Amino acid sequence: MADRIPAVAIAIPSLIIFLVLMPGIVTAGLVPRFKVSPKANKQLRDFFKDRAWDTVGQATIPGDGDGGGSNNDGQTRAPATTFNTYVISLYVGRPPQIVYGSLDVGSELVWVPCSFCEDRTNTACDQQAKQEGFYLMSSSESFVGQTCGGTNCLNFLPNDARRCDGIGRCAYVYTYGGANGKKTSGTLSMDEFTFGSTKINVSFGCGFPDQVDFRGQPGVIGLNRGRVSLVTQLQLGRFSYYFAPEDRAGDSVFRFAEDAVPQTSRPSYTRFLTTGAAASRYPLLYIVGLAGVRVGDKSLSFSGGSDGDGSIDAFLSTSVPVTYLERTAYGLLKQELTNTVGFAIGSSVLGLDMCYTDGKVFPDMALVFAGGAVMQLQPRNYLYRDASTGLECLTILPSPDAGGLSLLGSLIQTGTHMIYDIEGSRLGFESFDQPSNRASSASAAASPQIPTAAAIACSVWCVVASMFL
Repeated sequence: MADRIPAVAIAIPSLIIFLVLMPGIVTAGLVPRFKVSPKANKQLRDFFKDRAWDTVGQATIPGDGDGGGSNNDGQTRAPATTFNTYVISLYVGRPPQIVYGSLDVGSELVWVPCSFCEDRTNTACDQQAKQEGFYLMSSSESFVGQTCGGTNCLNFLPNDARRCDGIGRCAYVYTYGGANGKKTSGTLSMDEFTFGSTKINVSFGCGFPDQVDFRGQPGVIGLNRGRVSLVTQLQLGRFSYYFAPEDRAGDSVFRFAEDAVPQTSRPSYTRFLTTGAAASRYPLLYIVGLAGVRVGDKSLSFSGGSDGDGSIDAFLSTSVPVTYLERTAYGLLKQELTNTVGFAIGSSVLGLDMCYTDGKVFPDMALVFAGGAVMQLQPRNYLYRDASTGLECLTILPSPDAGGLSLLGSLIQTGTHMIYDIEGSRLGFESFDQPSNRASSASAAASPQIPTAAAIACSVWCVVASMFL
């Protein structure tokens, strides 16, 4: 693969209200910055109803200082009522077709649902495929199917994930969430991806249209450290995202390359763990050390991580809304909340452990990372209000085993600009919540400052698409 191409900025007008998120390639004259807008919402109870630990976390091919101020306005202090999955639109093929995939920092494969209409004269097949949002590989002049003996197939897919279909194409099966997770299957392909004025060949999965687990849903854009992830194929040194709160979801933004930099003067950093048991077992995930949590004036310290620095190991997820803490660490948090708020009632209906009747006052909370970086949390980051029961529940759950890996879900990251500095091997974060009245400072507090380099806008939306439903 070619060396990384330096990126500089290009400005384009962005007057569209509903933009759809699309990542871009780093190239001379182009720095991608993308807006995200809410498309739909789904209550958390629907997510929790049939969920278990094996549906969260990693998606694998089978085999092997302070984050900023706080905001005291009522909306910011409110619990969450929904969660979002971020769907990226990509232009693929020649001529370009718009396809969609859910943004996922925990998985590797880039894949989209495809139509296998082989006959280009079969307009009925093409029309049906277009209505269902499939990529029409037969309509692309630049589409190349990968063979079983081809370099990409041999290099990108391990033996136990690689199959040959009846005509010698490189077929795969990819599993999300462990042995009992959902599966996607298809053929490894290559086509021209268009990012602004730049075109580049990208290897991706062409998903079969009759998949039971993902029927009627978009594909997935994998951004982990794996060989076939978009980050690796584009050789990106960093990327970042800001998932805005519910009342300002249109301010969400996603950045690549030289535009993925701090937007305030107060970013905090913690290093990615690249050694130790967790990093060795899960080398494709973005793992950090979580030293503890602050509950009001009380600091709770965690221990037992693989790095031996008095922290526990936690990986980041954009596709799972809730946070899972190692069981012993969760026990400390639960006990302190019981002491502070009172005894909780469980909710088997919601699948959550600590629920309270509306009106309970929760203390301020913050995450403390290895090295001392602090991420201040708002109630929306750790509380969910269920409209049907009137309960307010903690959106932090215990992992199955003591000493197990923890997970930082998308809800706990909401309102914080998350910067993945891959070259520097560190995670940066900064809050965009400002301690001022929202009516007088909406433009200042709602979104990061736009640098002189603007974006290549392309359609991007944020949907509550049920990646695991």
